[in-house]
Amino acid sequence: MSTKIYDAFRLDVPSLLDAYTLVDSFRHQLIPMRKELMDRRYAGDMISTLDMLALGHMPDLKDQTNPSLYRFVNNNWHEIERELIKGHRSPLHDFGCEIILYPHDGEIYGQMLVEQSSYREAWFDNPSVVDFHYQNQTDGPDNVSEEEWEARSDIWDAIFNRHPSSTMALCGLTITCAPERGLCNRSTIEELRKAAPSYESRLDKVARQAICDMFLRSSSADIEAFRPSDFVNFHYRVRNFLDEERGKAYLAEVKESLDSTNALVRELGEDVVLAKLDDLLKKPPVIPECAVPDNLYERSIPDNLKP
Repeated sequence: MSTKIYDAFRLDVPSLLDAYTLVDSFRHQLIPMRKELMDRRYAGDMISTLDMLALGHMPDLKDQTNPSLYRFVNNNWHEIERELIKGHRSPLHDFGCEIILYPHDGEIYGQMLVEQSSYREAWFDNPSVVDFHYQNQTDGPDNVSEEEWEARSDIWDAIFNRHPSSTMALCGLTITCAPERGLCNRSTIEELRKAAPSYESRLDKVARQAICDMFLRSSSADIEAFRPSDFVNFHYRVRNFLDEERGKAYLAEVKESLDSTNALVRELGEDVVLAKLDDLLKKPPVIPECAVPDNLYERSIPDNLKP
């Protein structure tokens, strides 16, 4: 059976009390980090909604009737939180962090349950936290001897054999360092403005999406029959075109057009955050004509969807 124990560590501390003190200090370290990540994601969701409205894409409102931008994003976060409670993953919106400690044979081992890479980096940057991951389907890292790698296997087997279920929470002590719940944002307008992605990065992203939209509209393929994998394939091919010299030139032309027509809202002000989505919905900008590469559509569209 395959064994993969990721984000595992050994603590170089003398006692369980010292281990708890270390984790508790990390818990407080995460408070501003979590707030910053949530501000950035919340502002990013608002900006993404705004930018798609600029291209004429109205999001799926579900049961909402023309909500404000703030209410729309907030309601979406409520829904994501309900999914998290059910145990579903949402890496972009899961700001939780748990650490499980396993006292064993005079040492303290542990695992980190986390989605945010910045949390992981902050924890393993601590000199008292020593990497102790293990997986049996591959050799150990170059800096770990074969004997030590086998010893790790024995230690983790002993730890997870403490309980018939081998469940992590039943084999150790779980400490919540940052809650995954409580997604609903309490940021100020100024905090959201500072956390929003740059205008330049948004312009590039929207221009690429606008080009994809234009190519799809110009295509003779049955778009309604596209599967998710077909859209991925199409976007991949368009991205390859935009990496070519003529593609780069066309991307620059589209970005200049979007910028000159003020297609994008420049920043998150109170008037934008509280505006109704219908009021923010814009007529799609006119995208400059492009000399589409020969056979791009044919190469981009699966054979089964061609007319």
